[in-house]
Amino acid sequence: MQIARVSVRDAVRALAAAVAVGAALGACGGSSTVHHPATPPPADTTPTTTTTTTTAPPATSTVTTSSTATTTSTPAPPPTPACTASELTPSYLGSNGAPGQIVLSFALRNDGGAACHTYGFPGVQFLGHGNAALPTRTTHTTQDVLGSTPEVEIVVAPGQDASFRMIAATVGRGGTNAGCATAGALQIIAPDDTATMHVAITNGVVECSVTSVSPLQPGHGAVPGV
Repeated sequence: MQIARVSVRDAVRALAAAVAVGAALGACGGSSTVHHPATPPPADTTPTTTTTTTTAPPATSTVTTSSTATTTSTPAPPPTPACTASELTPSYLGSNGAPGQIVLSFALRNDGGAACHTYGFPGVQFLGHGNAALPTRTTHTTQDVLGSTPEVEIVVAPGQDASFRMIAATVGRGGTNAGCATAGALQIIAPDDTATMHVAITNGVVECSVTSVSPLQPGHGAVPGV
């Protein structure tokens, strides 16, 4: 029997041929390759915290500047007491006649040691012989035939006067002297008082019980012609 001798070169060639055949079979689908999808990364289970930063607008500072004026005021004078008969002295200033009436003027002087105040109408009463009261019907008025005499607050200093006037009828009913009398004095009561004062009417006047009375005026402001 003859043993075939295979050279090294022939062996290499045979091996190369076998490799080529295997490659051809793989291309024809002789072998299958399974591709597995890539495994996804594990889910992140850590809670997500969202931080929102809000930037507030810069605060607006309002500076209020107040200007305080310093005012120096003169203190109000202390209140004065009411004028009463204890410090008042009445006086008769005179009269002026007119048809059917007569104007009589009077003053109240402050003979006290301090100022006092008064306001409004004095009370009056005609007096006859021996200071007997005569019928006196009075009307308070701020406007008479001589003009206006408004009610005003008056401060009467020591030695100063407040004045008022009266316009008395000198003719009675029917144009006669019926019901008329001669008044020799006048009784006066200050507006803020109840005590009476008496003043003589020089030479007396005829009065027929009807008269108007003005409010007190500063000084001799109630005297006609002043």
